[in-house]
Amino acid sequence: MIVLAPPEQVEGAQCETVSETQAIEIVHELFDEMKEFLKQNQGKGLAGPQIGKNLKFFMMATSDGEYKIFFNSKYYGTASRTQSGESCLTYGKDRYYRVKRYKAIQAHYQELVDDKLVPVKVNVRGFDAIAFQHETDHLYGETIAMKGDPIKNN
Repeated sequence: MIVLAPPEQVEGAQCETVSETQAIEIVHELFDEMKEFLKQNQGKGLAGPQIGKNLKFFMMATSDGEYKIFFNSKYYGTASRTQSGESCLTYGKDRYYRVKRYKAIQAHYQELVDDKLVPVKVNVRGFDAIAFQHETDHLYGETIAMKGDPIKNN
């Protein structure tokens, strides 16, 4: 069962690189649970530190409806930045923050293919680029509350 870590455990988390053996375990032990948790909570992404695992991985529901686990990710901006209104499961879905994000990125990550970690570089735009940045930031101890400004609810 997935249990969210408290914000103070997620903020500043120092995550370790995921090995092939760990990636296999994560996919076999957590994929279905993470996917179900995201569906039940209307979430778009869930990172290792949010569930008490200080390892560089996250699951994201992509804009084409696929649920995918990304390992050892990082990104590089390839377009100007925009203001993004974001919420996070760490703080509750009703708290929003305005965060500066790249409109497009080059995403670098590894994916598990036939029990092997395979490097991937891909250009990403739009919602998926924003979500990839948000989730990758978790792996480096950064959250929307640390990077952005609260948006007041009226």
